[in-house]
Amino acid sequence: MYNLFKLVRLNNLVMIAITQYLVRFCIIAPILTIKGLSLQMSEFWFAMLVLATVLLAAGGYAINDYFDTKTDSINRPNRVLVGKAFTRQFAIKLHFVLSTIGSLLGIAASFYVGVWQYALIFPLVGGLLWLYSTTYKAQLLVGNLIISLMAAMVPLIVLMFEVARITKTILPVLQQNQITLNAIAYWVVGFSFFAFITTFIREVVKDMEDFDGDAETGRNTIPVAFGMTAAKVVACIAAAVEVAAIYGIYFGYLSVLPTGEVDWLSLSYITLTIAIPFAILLFRIVKAKAPSHYRLTSLLIKLIMLAGVFYTVIFYVVLSNVYQLS
Repeated sequence: MYNLFKLVRLNNLVMIAITQYLVRFCIIAPILTIKGLSLQMSEFWFAMLVLATVLLAAGGYAINDYFDTKTDSINRPNRVLVGKAFTRQFAIKLHFVLSTIGSLLGIAASFYVGVWQYALIFPLVGGLLWLYSTTYKAQLLVGNLIISLMAAMVPLIVLMFEVARITKTILPVLQQNQITLNAIAYWVVGFSFFAFITTFIREVVKDMEDFDGDAETGRNTIPVAFGMTAAKVVACIAAAVEVAAIYGIYFGYLSVLPTGEVDWLSLSYITLTIAIPFAILLFRIVKAKAPSHYRLTSLLIKLIMLAGVFYTVIFYVVLSNVYQLS
């Protein structure tokens, strides 16, 4: 069972579920409360949406390991599971079962919220993850961008389905009271942007870590195509842009609360858990030489991503203090 959890990256799946629940209850729910509204998607169907997302991701991890066996045997031979702990046939079947169930749940949730077009997302994601593992991962930048987009979709899909359900159930209330959901959209899209850029940085760092295996198996990653120095420059620029964007948004729109007070809690959290770790990250990327150095850098990126996810809790606390939410 332990090896199965490793195959489907249980820790990543847990974080996907936590992220979606935090976006729902710490961003969307309190903003709706301030506007005199409430969540319209039932807890059951939201759980089905989360499960659909998690199962598709798990299926993607399984098929990725299936096609990565040769490369992983060079880069991380002690962590290869397909062909050792599990047969290749098992990995294929597991991918098919998880992706099929995830797609069916997502399709059902789409019809529940009243937007049948959303049903197309889930089989498309499953197919895209297959193509990523078989083709796009070996192409310059394409694989990095696909995985970054998948990460950005994790919070964004919560927004899409909740807004669709709200529009279906209480649209007249919104129109009569001239209520918009722009604030919710801005916040969730902001988190999606954070997920996209941070995941992109991590993908580039992973490519640097996996340079030997990628070069030997013919993968055209940034380090292989342009060299390690160029890859470091790309990762550092992306990190600098992300930190600049976060502080730009904070000082431009968030620093002063509706009460007139400065939001010191958000500023402290951003600085201590995101900006300073990013500075350390930049230093480590520049100094990194051996694969083990990039492994530690990749771990630091995961911690930054975790801090970004849990800023939702800080956001909820700030709103609760300002608007006296119960």
